Amino acid sequence: MVQRRASAGGSQRVPPAGASVKADLDRINNSVNRLANSFRVVESSVVKVAEAYQRIARANQRKEQAYDQLYEELRAYKDNFLLAAQKPLFKDIILLFDGVRRSLANFEQHEGDSLPKEQVVTCLKHLQEEVLEVLYRRDIELIDEHPERLNIDFQKPVQRIETDNPDEDRQVVQVVREGFRMNGVLLRAQEVIVKRCVKEEQETE
Repeated sequence: MVQRRASAGGSQRVPPAGASVKADLDRINNSVNRLANSFRVVESSVVKVAEAYQRIARANQRKEQAYDQLYEELRAYKDNFLLAAQKPLFKDIILLFDGVRRSLANFEQHEGDSLPKEQVVTCLKHLQEEVLEVLYRRDIELIDEHPERLNIDFQKPVQRIETDNPDEDRQVVQVVREGFRMNGVLLRAQEVIVKRCVKEEQETE
């Protein structure tokens, strides 16, 4: 039964009490639905972030594994390279050791006797040739040039002898240590004793 309320302007229709409750429930239901949708959006975003993190973690793991593998390969390469580079040198040193042993055995045969000078010189020359052969296989050659005048391209004066004769200036008196070249490039300069004219130095000053 519809209730009517009297008023100055006439009667007004009043909605039943159940209609108001239903409207409130509809509003609550809509709010719940919106909240649920928001949760689903957040949940979807969280899942995407988690998946992205997992992809990054797997990529980093692969990078670490690749780095470890590369490190091991480089270390193995370095070890093999050093061994390959040093092995021929070790073999040459062993051959040099054999030459020294032969010389010692030759000397020991004359124990108690005076060893002939010629024999000693022969043994030392043979040993020197073996050393030069070892160096030659490493592309290192003895500088066999011995000019009368100082050549600063491959010679280094380590001592000087003063002279008053200008014609003797820069004259090489003695080779103290031999020089060597490696692949045509100076490895060690030939150390020499040279004469220097005192008069020319004073005139230069």
